[in-house]
Amino acid sequence: MKSISVQINDSPKLYFLLKDIYGEALALERADFDSLSYSVVKIQGGVEYPVDGFSKITTGLVWYPNAQEYPENIKGLTSAEKEEGYNLIVFPYDDVDGAWKSPFNEANATYNLIVELAYFMNDAALTGASLYERSYRVRITTGNN
Repeated sequence: MKSISVQINDSPKLYFLLKDIYGEALALERADFDSLSYSVVKIQGGVEYPVDGFSKITTGLVWYPNAQEYPENIKGLTSAEKEEGYNLIVFPYDDVDGAWKSPFNEANATYNLIVELAYFMNDAALTGASLYERSYRVRITTGNN
């Protein structure tokens, strides 16, 4: 699981490279997903508590059927990760009366952002199609200000 630190009320764009069962970039059209969403939970005492308004969100997600090049100013990635690229951007925020509201709104707190996806996978090794479900997590901590 990757970890990042953000300032309170910041909503960073998070970049993911989702791969298929063979380790290749997942090459699906957005319409091919049975579901694609994210949730934010706050960690307290080792227990996950849903952040109000940030459960199973389908907006703020940008999907690319082919891997994209990272922006030049991206930080925290190895050269190999940069070479592979990304195919999903998650921008966790809520629009409250025309203003952005971040789920990361408590000082010195720990959160998990969880991306969940499901799609019907066709493979020569399968008879027919099977529903493939997966989740990806990023640990996010906030500072004092």
